[in-house]
Amino acid sequence: MQDIEDIFDYIRNTHHQGTDLMSALIRLKEANIRRKYGNLSMREFLTLEILYANLTMNDNKLNISPSDLANKMKLSMPQVSRIMNSLEEKGYIERILGKKDRRNTYIVITEKGIEEREISVKECKAYVDRIKEQMGEEDMNQLIELLNKLTNVMKGEQ
Repeated sequence: MQDIEDIFDYIRNTHHQGTDLMSALIRLKEANIRRKYGNLSMREFLTLEILYANLTMNDNKLNISPSDLANKMKLSMPQVSRIMNSLEEKGYIERILGKKDRRNTYIVITEKGIEEREISVKECKAYVDRIKEQMGEEDMNQLIELLNKLTNVMKGEQ
């Protein structure tokens, strides 16, 4: 009979861990991290980061196309198009036609986009600093490591 009780204990504990994991993931999602990037969604913020890095590292050369952006962000073209439309409506980016080949389109961050990016970077840094202050450096590093590990495990399940 001991074997059956051990099996039931294992099932109860495994179920409990699974429930706790799902509950924690739902609570994390409900924390709505998106609001921590100012007026930008997380993907809009990352788009402006890529465009800003391109601007500063490439001496203002226009060499980021929508497909380059999709590849860098690991998103589909329709997803990138929605992000670009939103950022363009807000005045944060411009689409520029290629001078040599007008079929090519390049994306550039505007001054307004640079200003919004700076605001978002400050808000994000302050948010992360508050979390790190409450969690501590060691727990923060362990959390990052575990979340990366969990992501890899979950990606392997797909």
